[in-house]
Amino acid sequence: MWRFRTNCSVSTSVALVTASCLWLLALAGCGGGGSPDATIVLEDFVDAPSRFGVANASRPVIRWREVAGATHYAVDARYGTTELPVTLQGRVATIDADVPNEADVDITVRAMDASSRLVGRDSRRFRVRPVPDWMPTLRLDRHEHDAYCGYRLFNLLDPMTPSSQGRVACLVLVNCSGEVVWWLERNSITDMLLTRLSPAGNPIVIERTVDQNLQVTSRAVEYTWSGQELWSSAPSTLVHHDAGPGPDATRMQLTWTFRTVDSVSYEGDGIEVVDSVTGSVLWKWNIFDHFDPAVVVVPESKRAGRSFLGQDWSHANSIVWDEARRLIWLCVRNFDTLLGIEYPSGNIAVSIGKHGFGGEALLSHPHAPEIQADGSILLFDNGNTRVPAYSSVLHMDFDRAKQEVRELRRFVDQPSFYDDSLGDADRLPNGNWLVTAGVTGRVFEVAPDGRVVWDLHIEQGTRPRWVYRAVQVPPTALTFLPFGPSSFGECGVK
Repeated sequence: MWRFRTNCSVSTSVALVTASCLWLLALAGCGGGGSPDATIVLEDFVDAPSRFGVANASRPVIRWREVAGATHYAVDARYGTTELPVTLQGRVATIDADVPNEADVDITVRAMDASSRLVGRDSRRFRVRPVPDWMPTLRLDRHEHDAYCGYRLFNLLDPMTPSSQGRVACLVLVNCSGEVVWWLERNSITDMLLTRLSPAGNPIVIERTVDQNLQVTSRAVEYTWSGQELWSSAPSTLVHHDAGPGPDATRMQLTWTFRTVDSVSYEGDGIEVVDSVTGSVLWKWNIFDHFDPAVVVVPESKRAGRSFLGQDWSHANSIVWDEARRLIWLCVRNFDTLLGIEYPSGNIAVSIGKHGFGGEALLSHPHAPEIQADGSILLFDNGNTRVPAYSSVLHMDFDRAKQEVRELRRFVDQPSFYDDSLGDADRLPNGNWLVTAGVTGRVFEVAPDGRVVWDLHIEQGTRPRWVYRAVQVPPTALTFLPFGPSSFGECGVK
């Protein structure tokens, strides 16, 4: 919470947050009138609990009421000896820099008349709220001048058993100094996977709940940045791994499908295209209509899948709509294959990897393909089937007519690392790549020349935390937050 102290004889401790996540600092005074000791406050502010939080970069909004005789105002803000930049508009001021956890921030508001004589002044101190106890330590090891910077959103995934105590499913937003500035936590579910941002810039997640009897419920959800649920899939649908925009302004979601072969239940994958408002299913596709577990045998099928209703067979992890080609790309991890599915025919038009062109050596349990503006494909390649195993980021294009694949670039870190699951790679506006090494607990940025220019580590303490995906958050997505786009270039106060 915000700890708020006045210069009165009685101190006050309150949590200040509106339902829309605008932190309002009330400058509660102790005197009256238009003298230099005048009270200049906004008395009516919201004091309410919140399911989400803004932490060390909250950039509070300071408001005060009109002071008799004042024609203009000045605001000073600092912590310790560090002066903080402030934007002033009317009787509202915003701190334009990230403020570290537990920093005591001193605010002084001065009211002046037309001759710049002081007619009112109020000074206050507040302390920035700390992040919650479950938040792991984040360590920024590298931040070069050519890093794209900005804000990155990722989820934290608890690899402990679903029934373990103390689980927290959450999203975390960090600035380019690696400091937590926002989070959304859900305590009533088992895990939350970040899939992407919606066209409106909101987080889309997959929420999964596993009860003590290993019964699974799951859904796709779009949240606003104020923590409100904007849209969710039907509760009867077993959605997993991915959901996002679909063809013709619809939504797509990856689902589990099942088939029994020789008395063995196999967990496969389906795609649903649903109405973006009602959620009604408009189109379906089932991998069992195109591949047979008796023919396509994978080692992973010897263990149970994440639904606990069948053996882990195809294990698709991504669906992406390709508007230019009118294809739905399905990344099938256990097949080491990327499928391009025609919409609405459902025919497989392109198959890249082990079960298509490019061959078995091209892909090894890949994750999260991203279609580039020129039609090329960027993805995280885990490398499970390589000897020795190592993970990489692959940028490739293909010739559909010639059934050829061309590797444009493959990034392998030095020294190399290996993540047997999870992973993501996105192209940033400056041409760098934002890479998620989920099991390693690392989000980093790679320049075109292969240099790691930004490197955030999630320290793995007594309770490990993994990352499914990380995404760059554009300024337009955060306009309602106190640190909106006007100050988005700030990278923290040191």
